[in-house]
Amino acid sequence: MLDVTGRTVLSRSVVATRTGAVSLDVRDLAAGTCLARLEAGDRAGTLRLLVQKQVEKALRTLVRAAPAHRAPAQPGARLGRRN
Repeated sequence: MLDVTGRTVLSRSVVATRTGAVSLDVRDLAAGTCLARLEAGDRAGTLRLLVQKQVEKALRTLVRAAPAHRAPAQPGARLGRRN
């Protein structure tokens, strides 16, 4: 696997299942876009993958769920309690 600068960030030999599925542990990779080069015999292909970390996904969810900020008070508005 390569990062977007072309630097190799992970190199593994894996065996595909009967369905062609491949499992790859990317927990040690930084979040971001990677390119995976797959080779099988005389065939090869490249896939673009997006690595996301659970903490980052949770933070994005919190930011999206945060209430909108109140509009600033109008000039000359009185501050304090209403009686």
